[in-house]
Amino acid sequence: MDFNVKNCKLLRITKKRMPFHADLKLNWCSLEETYEFCDLGLVTSNKLTSNPHVDKICSKANKILGLRTLYCALVRSQLEYCTIVWSPHTAQNISKLERIQRRASKFILKTDDDCETH
Repeated sequence: MDFNVKNCKLLRITKKRMPFHADLKLNWCSLEETYEFCDLGLVTSNKLTSNPHVDKICSKANKILGLRTLYCALVRSQLEYCTIVWSPHTAQNISKLERIQRRASKFILKTDDDCETH
């Protein structure tokens, strides 16, 4: 099996302050060294700390919460304004309102699985 060297990275896992550095090659090409790597949604650092992974999931959660707050403040407030008075009871009106809510839910819950390496 051949590896694509451009997609391969070198992650040295050590607790030493001054680790031994050697230029590692694959198919006569040097591997790019990184200090963090994301695989299957888990961010692994060269010191095996969980800080980069926790930072990533907190950032993602804060983005979703921010979108939810924005949705509740701008969209949902419009949809629910005076519903007791005009009470949507026809299938057409209910469908229109639910379509907007489904669209907003899909937008809010959309995830970005890209991980950045440093």
